[in-house]
Amino acid sequence: MFSIIKEAIDQRKPIYVLSGEEDFLIRQFISSLKELIPPSERQFNLIVLTAEDKSGQDIVNQARTLPMFGKTKIVIVYSASKWQESDWQAILKYAANPSKHSILIIEATTESKKRNRTISKFEKDLNKLGILIKLNKPSNDRDFIALLKDYCTNKGITIDKEGLETLAELSNRSLEPAINEIEKLPLSYPQKKHFTKEDILYVIGIDKEYNVFELIDALSHRKPDKLARIGRNLAMQRNANLFELISLIYKIISYADLGRQYISSNKKQTEQKLVATFKCSPWTARQATAIMKNYTEQEVNTILELLYQYNKKAVGIKSGLSLPQELVEEFTLELATIATGKPLMVKHS
Repeated sequence: MFSIIKEAIDQRKPIYVLSGEEDFLIRQFISSLKELIPPSERQFNLIVLTAEDKSGQDIVNQARTLPMFGKTKIVIVYSASKWQESDWQAILKYAANPSKHSILIIEATTESKKRNRTISKFEKDLNKLGILIKLNKPSNDRDFIALLKDYCTNKGITIDKEGLETLAELSNRSLEPAINEIEKLPLSYPQKKHFTKEDILYVIGIDKEYNVFELIDALSHRKPDKLARIGRNLAMQRNANLFELISLIYKIISYADLGRQYISSNKKQTEQKLVATFKCSPWTARQATAIMKNYTEQEVNTILELLYQYNKKAVGIKSGLSLPQELVEEFTLELATIATGKPLMVKHS
């Protein structure tokens, strides 16, 4: 399905009608199409409307309007399943001779059979024009795992069979949570391209509360008790990896350290600025924004010093006889101390 989405976007058609009940896939599709417009032009050339207050002809008129300060305009219409026959007839007429300067995206998800009757009458015509894309939920476990595998292929990574089955089970076979967890794998293991069941359990956690991402969330929101508890749990896992944990935390802390100039009273705007500036994931931007809000610059520097100290221990310098699991627990307890607001004496070397 993700391959189909990528192929459809690469074709850059002048009109897409998105139908089906998998809301997550439809949002992914629309989000990917938005990227065709440079961020600097979106204020003028990204138009978002709803079919509740715009007719099919209104949308056609908008699509035929030339873009401002750019070559392409994107018009997105939501809730088109509520349109009448006359509205779809206007769209079909437009589809026969669309504007060369616009991309029209019509979201017509099947909220109910009653609302879908009208679009059903035009499915044959829409299919004939090659503009109807159905994005449905996987009907069984095999299809769900195949969809996850397809997503991984498009991301340039692989997960073994047991790992995919584990991911399906831990996400309750819900697509959006499963994809969110896959997105975290390269963050935890930047050098890896193939992942196993053990990697999945480390990132998500055998208990979903105990994983590296919950640990970082506890750190960024100053929850020392939770941070220490998760740290102890991670330390008990056979594949506890201090170096990977430090690498992930360092990335977030460094964005927080460098990103203070982008702080806005609007948290969402700050996160968006970090994503655009550092090309990081939205999750990373959220955590960095929370760090900036909840920690002073001096505390951020203290965390950076701690990361430097334990990075040397992770590669075997001045680690003494400590086991990897012991270092993970020791490191997270030090982080928890900083989160309490108590001073921490970090040794400089």
